[in-house]
Amino acid sequence: MYIKKAEIISLPKVDSTNFEAQRILKKERISSPLWIIADEQTKGKGRSGKKWISNKGNLFASLILPISFDVKNLPMLSCVIALATHECLNYFLGQNEHLKIKWPNDILFEDSKLSGILIENLLSAESNYSIVGVGVNVNSSPLKLDHLTTSLKSIVGITIDIKSILNQLSISLDKYISNLENEELDNL
Repeated sequence: MYIKKAEIISLPKVDSTNFEAQRILKKERISSPLWIIADEQTKGKGRSGKKWISNKGNLFASLILPISFDVKNLPMLSCVIALATHECLNYFLGQNEHLKIKWPNDILFEDSKLSGILIENLLSAESNYSIVGVGVNVNSSPLKLDHLTTSLKSIVGITIDIKSILNQLSISLDKYISNLENEELDNL
């Protein structure tokens, strides 16, 4: 799997990158990974029907992932995505011990949410896909939620380029998904 080389569809505004991924898959079959990113989402999706607050300056991305590993290992995908996202963010934070995974889908810095993950699987007789939604509070974080939030910028004190986050996330995903493809689950 070469997610680092995946095509990127970049949109200024969309209802949800996950919704856009679903629309693409209704129209065509995808044979290699495809990123959909947006500057802004109007109806960003979170887990359990919650809305993901989508302030400009943050990463809103969905990866259409053709499933290239044994479907019996599909339950491990959320673990793989969380570990890859954690590794990516730690790259920018300098291996910070305060960065934690709150299973199954949140990355926290101290007790504040920095990133969220949403995975939707589309399985059929013809093809199997996962839509991997990743949101990262890069340069701002939503206020007035029922939980604390933070951003990379507020932690490190500088503006971070969103494309560099996506690039590093792709590198980390390649590594962890390769472990899943090769059934090297002890390496997770």
